Amino acid sequence: MDKFPKNPVNHVENDGNELVRKVDPRVLFLSLRAYLPYLLLGLVGLLIFLTFLLIFVTRNSMTNWTAVAKLFHQTRSDRVPSFYKQLDSKSIAELVGTHGTLRRAAQRLNLKPSEIASQLSLVVVETDKNKPNIIMITAQNNKPKMAAEIANAVAEAGVEEYIELQNSTLKSMLNERKRRKAQLLTEITALETEISTYTSKTTSFPPDEEVKYLRSVISELLLKVQNAHTKASELRVKIEEIQKNLKVVDKEIQYMHKVHGNDQSELHKMKKELLRLQQLYTPKNPKVINFAEEVQNREKLISSAPQTPDEIIYSFNQVYLSLQENLILTTIDLKGCLQNIADYQVQLDKAREESIQTLKRMPAYNELSRKIESLKNSIRQLETSINDLDFLLNSTIPDLSILEVAVPPRAPNRRNIYLLAVFLSFFIICGLAVVVLFYEIFFGKIKSVQEMKLITSGDILGEIPSETHPKIGEPAVQSAMLASFNALTTALEEKKMLFVGELDETDCSEKTMGYWLEHFGVTGIKTFRLKIVPSKLREKFHFPNAKEPQRAPYEEELICIEKFANRGIFVHSDDLFLAPAECNLLQADLSLLENHYDLLILELAEPCSNSGQLFAQISSLADYSVLFALFNQSQKETLRQLIQGKSEESEKEKKMGVILLGVTPPYWRA
Repeated sequence: MDKFPKNPVNHVENDGNELVRKVDPRVLFLSLRAYLPYLLLGLVGLLIFLTFLLIFVTRNSMTNWTAVAKLFHQTRSDRVPSFYKQLDSKSIAELVGTHGTLRRAAQRLNLKPSEIASQLSLVVVETDKNKPNIIMITAQNNKPKMAAEIANAVAEAGVEEYIELQNSTLKSMLNERKRRKAQLLTEITALETEISTYTSKTTSFPPDEEVKYLRSVISELLLKVQNAHTKASELRVKIEEIQKNLKVVDKEIQYMHKVHGNDQSELHKMKKELLRLQQLYTPKNPKVINFAEEVQNREKLISSAPQTPDEIIYSFNQVYLSLQENLILTTIDLKGCLQNIADYQVQLDKAREESIQTLKRMPAYNELSRKIESLKNSIRQLETSINDLDFLLNSTIPDLSILEVAVPPRAPNRRNIYLLAVFLSFFIICGLAVVVLFYEIFFGKIKSVQEMKLITSGDILGEIPSETHPKIGEPAVQSAMLASFNALTTALEEKKMLFVGELDETDCSEKTMGYWLEHFGVTGIKTFRLKIVPSKLREKFHFPNAKEPQRAPYEEELICIEKFANRGIFVHSDDLFLAPAECNLLQADLSLLENHYDLLILELAEPCSNSGQLFAQISSLADYSVLFALFNQSQKETLRQLIQGKSEESEKEKKMGVILLGVTPPYWRA
């Protein structure tokens, strides 16, 4: 970047009046002159209002009506308690006129907090010059009845305030006892909180009740153990008896006796049948012959077959099975009973252990209970003392009384109130002027590049006049653009990355950028212009239809930047900020382009006021930032919020320059 001319930059030394130095008084005067018709209109309205106000104040002045109430201070009698303080009438008058007495009177009159100052500000309390023991209370108001009510209320409140002062000794004693009572209650609360830690976590009983409960649990468990042992003994006896019966009872009994048939008897029957057939038929009858052969065959079979005994079938004895089943059930019951005894014993040991632990906590618990009971006894004694002091306070006799009540006056007073109207007029006019100046300085529209410098603390790069104004010619615009270009090149020095943003959308910034690019080219500075575009606006930004020049080898290494000649587009997903991954990719591509261009110019597709965090992110990437604002349209508050959202500057001491566009006379001066 040594091609930039090294023009000296006029730095202004910081001093204590930096705000006054950065604010352009001429701009403020011109802004105030712009509001002059409104101020004149307001002045006319104010004069009309004050006219009616004077009429109202003249007829309804707070000093028109005066009422007087009188108090009588008598010598203290012997019946007054000895702790009463003796005061003279002058001291009592000062006491009656105190703010506390007036506030008590306002409560009697049911006045709102906003009405107290206006209704009770004209109350005067003083002693009578001829009779020092008489105190006079003078009240003024715009209504006669209200003046009398105020005087009487102050008199009654003064008597009450005096009685309270005389009872201050007793009240201090009473308050001390009440404070001590509150302190004891706090201690009791703390002790009760501490004693609650001794409560059992399982039963939520205190130690004394926990011991009783555990004793009943132990007794119940001992009874259960004893009953279980008795039942186990009975089951063992029953098992022995069953086992004895099993020894004497047969396991199997004869169920069936199967007798096989007698072959000789069957042969005998066959012979009888043969004899019968021979009697019926002749010996040559086939039936006789066949049956005779069967008899012979049967005789041979019987003579050759062995003889088998009768078969006996046995079955399980149901009595034996019943005894065996009873033995199994009884054995199961015995095991369950023994298991119950073991469980009861575990519970019994646990209850005894808990009882021992509870008995260990009993001394501390009893000590806390004793302290709580002692504190409660002290509270009862304090309550008795408090009741006695209350009775003594209510039975005292004051030595100050109302001598004469105030009555509504018959004739009003006359006062000169015109000075008030003059003061109000002067104050309101000055206030309006201050409000206008304050609004223009902090919340108005930008009308001077000095105001931008006040907000951004950036370099002033110049002001560009409006081309459409009839009093401004083209040479003046060209001269202003050239001056801004020279200021920019001076501010850039050796920086290679420039961020250009516009606060609001305008065509003037594009013309200025074109002028700068043209002069960068004239001075031999190789520039690359990168437009940072959200994905929703991608279709609006296209490269020319002309054939792209032959791509350099380094362009193939670009990841996220779409490049065409000396221009490029970077598209990001979110409209308001760059994701960390997108920032890293953009930085990588920019680092690559820095090696091949003298200056990289970064631009946002949308105005900075609508870009969210993009302005802060992109300005942190660039070495120098330039912000365009539009004359009498860009808001100072918008610029202030944009700068507040900008991240802190890094160690590279990145700076910013500001330019105001479209300035019109009389704000523009060649």
